[in-house]
Amino acid sequence: MKKSNSKNKKILSVITSILLLEILFCSCNFDVNLASSNSSSAKNSDVNSSSQDSDVSSSSPEINNYTSTSYGYDNLSSTELKDLYFLIAEYAEKADSDDISTNATFDIKQLNEVISAYKNDHPEVFWLRSEFKYGEDENGYTIVSLEYLLSGSDLVTARQKFDDTLNQALSGAPQGASDFELEVYANDYLVSNCVYDKEAAKTDDIIANENDAYGALVDKKAVCEGYARAFQLLCNNLGIDCINVFGNGESEPHQWNCVKLEDEWYEVDVTWNDSDDEDGLTTYDYLNITSNEISVNHSKVPLYKDVSLEEYEGMNRELNLFVPECNGQKYNYYKQNCATLTDINNADDIVNEIAKAADANEESASFLLDNSFNYDDTYDKLLNEGYISEWIDKANQVNSNNPQLDAQCYVYKSEVQKIITIELKYL
Repeated sequence: MKKSNSKNKKILSVITSILLLEILFCSCNFDVNLASSNSSSAKNSDVNSSSQDSDVSSSSPEINNYTSTSYGYDNLSSTELKDLYFLIAEYAEKADSDDISTNATFDIKQLNEVISAYKNDHPEVFWLRSEFKYGEDENGYTIVSLEYLLSGSDLVTARQKFDDTLNQALSGAPQGASDFELEVYANDYLVSNCVYDKEAAKTDDIIANENDAYGALVDKKAVCEGYARAFQLLCNNLGIDCINVFGNGESEPHQWNCVKLEDEWYEVDVTWNDSDDEDGLTTYDYLNITSNEISVNHSKVPLYKDVSLEEYEGMNRELNLFVPECNGQKYNYYKQNCATLTDINNADDIVNEIAKAADANEESASFLLDNSFNYDDTYDKLLNEGYISEWIDKANQVNSNNPQLDAQCYVYKSEVQKIITIELKYL
């Protein structure tokens, strides 16, 4: 899908000249080659056409004791699907490509639902693909054959690299931190250590591990699905409930997360927090926002339970099993870390925030606008009437010009939240 920085930027000089920033886009892909286009639905007991190693179950390691959630399992639509979930787990954890025999009959939507539930509960099983083959045995019961990116000795080697990298990432988390601080760490770790895979995003084919946590953590490049699965894995293992969400961003297929903090849910899009514009400015526009805020440019696909088989067969994509309504505001990143402008002519709090950011050699300083302001009108007024230049000059006085900020700088506006960000330029 297209990756958007979702920001407008203007350049502010001492004479308040203005330059618009072009919004950048790049594509994103998904492992959506589901069984609807890669299955054998005819009655045929021999559906295992996999070329995986025959001794994979004995050579592959058992899954480690990762911390995971069960939101996928808990929201499966039937007891039969929950039973199948554990069969899927047994085979997937060992990359076993043998046929999975069931004692029930499942349609394509049900099979995709249970495999999606397992993958979303266990992002650490990075080798399991979404596509599979299925058929019927002589009794009319469904049999399934899973497909994997890796198996055998290749999987053993990859698992070791994955575990080492994950352990290293987790070991860097701040000790004694709150859940919110740990979540910010997980976001920042991915933003700092992973780049958006533009080449992989140009094709619907899976090139490597760009769609999974291995790509984001080990290869250090991924598309949105890889970012989301890696973020979920980090959060879950830091003790934070986090799920994946399927939908669209800027009208293209996209994936992001929902996080639970103190019994309230928040929307998080790490991919869109990872700015790839020429300035490389770190942003937190999509860290802990509400469902209403993210709906400006994100839309969620339906739940499996709300879609008929006939409707599903025309979709050819994964749906959601559980999507919480995200109304939390307490742990919005900017509300936790930024001052709020309440009086345009009495902005000492904003001046002090700019001075504090400069003293710490930060790349930017952000502030919120109080709800009493008209956002667009106030943004234009701050630039065109010299308020921000004045605040930068005052911040320099607070710091005794050590360091000294340049009054000519870029100013960003966020369309999702009432945020204004000043990119700090040092003389």
